[in-house]
Amino acid sequence: PKNSIELEKRLHVIGRLKYLERLGFIQKAGSITWKVDGTFLKSLRQIQISNDIIKRKANHINNISDKHLPIVRTFLRKGESIAGRVVGFGLHDENYDKRYLILEGIDGKIHYVHPTKKMILHRDSSKIKNNDIIHMEVKSYFKNGKETTYLKFNNWGKLDRIKWNKEITEADHYFITRYLKNLKALDMNLDTRTFGRQYFNMMKQRIVRFRTLGHLDKNLNVKNLIKRRE
Repeated sequence: PKNSIELEKRLHVIGRLKYLERLGFIQKAGSITWKVDGTFLKSLRQIQISNDIIKRKANHINNISDKHLPIVRTFLRKGESIAGRVVGFGLHDENYDKRYLILEGIDGKIHYVHPTKKMILHRDSSKIKNNDIIHMEVKSYFKNGKETTYLKFNNWGKLDRIKWNKEITEADHYFITRYLKNLKALDMNLDTRTFGRQYFNMMKQRIVRFRTLGHLDKNLNVKNLIKRRE
């Protein structure tokens, strides 16, 4: 380098290259030369997306009951589902008007998901509001021998709406089949102040009441005494 400024710039670049080498994105090829891995740009993009998601979680942090819950970018596949409380919506990619939805899941995770156009319309028309409990599931159907998958969602309303509903609801069926029958509810280790723990405690109380009233048998199957509400 001809002067101290150029030397400082070169040392800065070398420092960054050594950092990327430690991360495994590039490989040392010589004393001051490196070889770029073929997946470098893709990996760098994933890191950028992860950092953006963490920042967006921070934007909604006041609406999350437990600020230490992990945030995950969730892509649902056929047969998979999640349920949770709406924390907030936002813009994922302004170039394509792609939105994101953050759900505080009843599974103890913060889910970063991409809502469907129908969900966005419901949000824009205030049919989906913060604190509403949303259920999302990927379903499929066959037509002309071809299988098509789609994302179905249900808005179960606020926690109190489920709590005081005297009928067995879609939320009850989901809780029974996904958690109680699979014993997943017993593995939950959430703080009593979190939404997830409040939800589980509420649902357990509902199940006990329905069993006492005779609406559920010992295997937690509905006895068809109450019409199921979708």
